[in-house]
Amino acid sequence: MKGTPYRLRYMLVLAVLSFTAPLAWAAAHYTPAPARSWMPAGGPQAPALQMVMMPGGQGEGWLVVGFGGEGVWGLPAGRFEDAEWIWLGKGLPRAVADGITTAGLARLGDGRLMVMLADGRMWVLENGSESWRPAASPVYPPHAGLLSAGADGAAYFALHALLYRSDDAGQRWKKLAPPPQSADAACMLADVPAPGMLAIGTRAGEICITADDGASWQTVGSLGRGAVCRALAGDGQGGLYAATTAGLYHWRWANGGWSADAPAFAGQDVAAVLVAGTRPSVQFAALRLGGVWMRPAETAEWMPVGSGLMSLELHALVLDEETGALYAGTPRGVWRTLVELPPAEPAGPISEPASSPTLTASPTLTRTPTLTVTHTPAPSPTATMGVSRPTAARSPTVTFTSTSLPSPTSTPSATSTPRPTATSTPTDTPALIPTDTPPRPAPATPTPAR
Repeated sequence: MKGTPYRLRYMLVLAVLSFTAPLAWAAAHYTPAPARSWMPAGGPQAPALQMVMMPGGQGEGWLVVGFGGEGVWGLPAGRFEDAEWIWLGKGLPRAVADGITTAGLARLGDGRLMVMLADGRMWVLENGSESWRPAASPVYPPHAGLLSAGADGAAYFALHALLYRSDDAGQRWKKLAPPPQSADAACMLADVPAPGMLAIGTRAGEICITADDGASWQTVGSLGRGAVCRALAGDGQGGLYAATTAGLYHWRWANGGWSADAPAFAGQDVAAVLVAGTRPSVQFAALRLGGVWMRPAETAEWMPVGSGLMSLELHALVLDEETGALYAGTPRGVWRTLVELPPAEPAGPISEPASSPTLTASPTLTRTPTLTVTHTPAPSPTATMGVSRPTAARSPTVTFTSTSLPSPTSTPSATSTPRPTATSTPTDTPALIPTDTPPRPAPATPTPAR
């Protein structure tokens, strides 16, 4: 009987080892998920075809996704834990067989959401409500096309060689003159490369912009034979990105004309391009079959973002700049990851607006903002900067300030613009004074002062 305590101890040790050994083995072989890896965001596992960020209360945003066969859904952006998808299909028609497929989403300037279904019918989600109201179709019979919206509240619709604009959330549409090369519009985006402009990429490989609702067009560049534009984005500095089936193209506006950089991802199918708007230049590109790539600066190299999407076809990219949440639309629903963004640059007391491209054929004349001094006995309203974020509505009473520089042979004007000096009186307040440019740059060639 003296050996009984030892047997009990032996049996207890065996029991403890049998319980803890699997846990220890699992802990030894556990591999944490790689940093910034892509994870499913939940929600419908249907193809996520269209995505857009919507403003919310207290600085929070909503991710709105149009799924194939599942309608429109919303998700609180940036909340990776305990976030539940909300179906936004109340009031939308739903077929018994195949459900709803969205062909386009656009955020209007007043915060409302416009959706275009695969059958061409359009609907608008009113603010603060959960029901949709029907909008008029620009073509009859209704047919799905391209949909985009600007910060000024205008909505644009393009179908092949047809182009329309609506200023009342789709109740009435006005037909516009399309670009000469637009036998078939392949991509479209409003407020690029600058606010008030509209850029269109055609299946002929031409990228064209207009600043006056189609009254005049200018060709930015050509994509080459066989290349088709999939998505457009402004670079925040008056330039333009185009995601195409032959690479990522970038055009800059300088010295009165457009110049092109060497295409990134040359020969590859780029599905989407995204540029962070309120921070230093950060670009994202989604290859249709090659994952998501990020470039923190124009002088830096492209680097892959996370892992887990290399075998999935990508449709769209959306970034929540408040939280750094990056979303990707795939045939298996929405995936998300976190990216590190540089801090937003603090705004100074007086910031000079970035020069925006103007539609002019003269390479010798450039338009530069002029800072003048006005004597005002009473405080005057603050002028709005000419280049603003697409989410901010432009004031109709504020325009760009620009002057045409005289050529070396022209006679200087008799009037001169005063410049602020150290001897200015305390009542002199710098203000941006509009001189000759309307809210949207005119296509005509500026005439030098005589």
